[in-house]
Amino acid sequence: MNSGSEVSGRIGFLTFAGTLKELFQRRATGELTVSLDGTIKKIFFKNGIIIYASSNLEQDRLGDVLLQNGIISKAQYDDSGRQVVATGKKQGTLLVQMEAISPKDLFRGLNLQIRSIVLSLFDWEEGACSFSDELPPQEEIVTLRIQPAPLVVEGVLRRSSETEKLRALWDPGSLDLKLQPDPPWLLEDLRLPVEAKKLLDSVGKWESWGKIPSLTGMSEEKAGAFLYALSVLELVSASAQAPGREEAAPAAAESPAAEDTSLAPPEKIEELSAGLASLNLYQMLRLEPGAGLDAVKESYLTLAREFHPDRYFDDRYDPYRGKITSIFMRINEAYNVLSDAEKKAEYDRRETRLETSHREAGEPDRDSRIAKEQFRKGMETLKAGDPWTAVESFRWAVQLNPRNPLYHSWLGAALTSTRKRLHEAEEHCKTAIALDYSNPLFYLHLGQVYKTGKLTQKARKQFETALKLNPGFLQAGEELKNLDSPPGDKGIMNRIFRK
Repeated sequence: MNSGSEVSGRIGFLTFAGTLKELFQRRATGELTVSLDGTIKKIFFKNGIIIYASSNLEQDRLGDVLLQNGIISKAQYDDSGRQVVATGKKQGTLLVQMEAISPKDLFRGLNLQIRSIVLSLFDWEEGACSFSDELPPQEEIVTLRIQPAPLVVEGVLRRSSETEKLRALWDPGSLDLKLQPDPPWLLEDLRLPVEAKKLLDSVGKWESWGKIPSLTGMSEEKAGAFLYALSVLELVSASAQAPGREEAAPAAAESPAAEDTSLAPPEKIEELSAGLASLNLYQMLRLEPGAGLDAVKESYLTLAREFHPDRYFDDRYDPYRGKITSIFMRINEAYNVLSDAEKKAEYDRRETRLETSHREAGEPDRDSRIAKEQFRKGMETLKAGDPWTAVESFRWAVQLNPRNPLYHSWLGAALTSTRKRLHEAEEHCKTAIALDYSNPLFYLHLGQVYKTGKLTQKARKQFETALKLNPGFLQAGEELKNLDSPPGDKGIMNRIFRK
């Protein structure tokens, strides 16, 4: 199967494992469609990671998956089904609104649904497949992040009882197997059972394949399936190929790798690494002092995903691997302390004593220099037309000095320029005004948030306040002059802000 918008191919017995591996290695972004006799299943990838899946079979629908796994009752299933017909809303949304499930249950159900659809394709003996390098609009799908490697292992094991078919494809007893010294996946990520780890420990050591059960406690059939899955994932290599092995994994045509924009750019890694020693644990997690456990967990998960060393396998990050590891270790240290009530209390007491001693000694704020530098960079990049980079710099400045209203206001302005996260932009602009209600610039920035969100009357009020504070404020005057204010503004942003 080739990676291309107009290219098609076929899958056969267990060749779907190779398809998943190929798409991951190529960091493919797009839609894989597999069909057979009117059944159509789709898997959506972003940078090689599975983010969603769909199927036209009833048993693959989310409600059916939730019912099958005991997450909802038959009565709740039937009631939500009737409301789907009446309202046109998605069943998962309705179940949450009915309080039949929590949002956490919904995401758990979505995870189960996606896994079920993907794993079912390992059962197919044949099927047509095609890959398109385009994704549907984000609002049409709920994106998760599911690693394909564990699904390869689980999917292959579903066919382990079909000994003859598997042996025709892969006969480990006749091969010289070796562990790969630098596999593309960590064993921990595959979530292998204990007996599978024993099997790996025995690779290259057994005298005959027939001794596998006594060495590992695993049947020959299951052991063979495990080793086939691990060979597809390139954790195990063979010196010769089994009959039919040439067709095991469909080859994909070369296509440009989609850039993973969730990875930190090298410049950001350099800056953060250079400032590690000056950041306290709250600042490391981009939190204000005293933040609660929920905020600690949420921020940790975001940062851990961003800076996990295993995600930086691209060659351009080779010079930065040590720094990425240091950042990741520091993030983990911050979480380990701030997520433990006793450790957090002791750390807060220690930090309070340290800040008091600095003040008594008349020492300047130890973070002021770095905060000012980040603010300067934010202003430069915003002026250069790069609001996303500016947001990151302003965000650091705010974390380092949350009492500076200028930092909050310009963070709000940068967020507004991205035309995303207007809620957050509003909050930072309001924080700036709360810290200093006499600066007309802060009202201008808040007005621009509302203007971008098409909240015309609210924008007008902020621009008028800015002009009252400074009648000569030309930018506020221009904004007010150009403001179009149709009556009864009831657009989508009114519903978002709910004010």
